[in-house]
Amino acid sequence: METLAEIIIAYPTAHRASSASLSAFALRHLNASSMGPTNQEVLNAASRLYAVLPLTGGKVGATNLWRKSVDETLSFGWEALYSLRTTFPFGGRRLRLLPFYVHIS
Repeated sequence: METLAEIIIAYPTAHRASSASLSAFALRHLNASSMGPTNQEVLNAASRLYAVLPLTGGKVGATNLWRKSVDETLSFGWEALYSLRTTFPFGGRRLRLLPFYVHIS
């Protein structure tokens, strides 16, 4: 993944077609979906790969890909917080957090 991140930095538009599959690949490692403990080196490599993927959009599309990446990251964080928060009762009943939407202009 580290080598792939370096190649994307050098030739970003050459990987435009595989951007969605590379994003899914990196997110699979970042969301800790495996049953065992996450290897720190793999986690760092996946986060670096995910961070350089917006470059594949070129001068015009990089902004939209970066925004989508930030929205997905915030959504993942809110889902994690919500799943942790719903495991603890609040005053004898479960507290439900309202969804939080971020609009970046």
